[in-house]
Amino acid sequence: MDEPSAYIDRQHVKQVFTLIEEKLQQQTFLIVTHDVRDIRLVPNAFVTVLNQGKIAAELRGQDFIDREFTQELPFIYDFAQY
Repeated sequence: MDEPSAYIDRQHVKQVFTLIEEKLQQQTFLIVTHDVRDIRLVPNAFVTVLNQGKIAAELRGQDFIDREFTQELPFIYDFAQY
């Protein structure tokens, strides 16, 4: 899925990602997004973070809820603040 939250209001984005989270046990999704807020909606997902075309981190969605990225991955923190 390419930018599944594009052009959708935040209430409906949550519904989309709730459905994805439910289906994760049955199938695999490849989701590309620039919106870090979306990743927090799928805490059980595996997440690969790219920075300038290179793998910067491999995390779980829950890590975007639990961790502070200001020093380790500052570009993620910058995206998460908007």
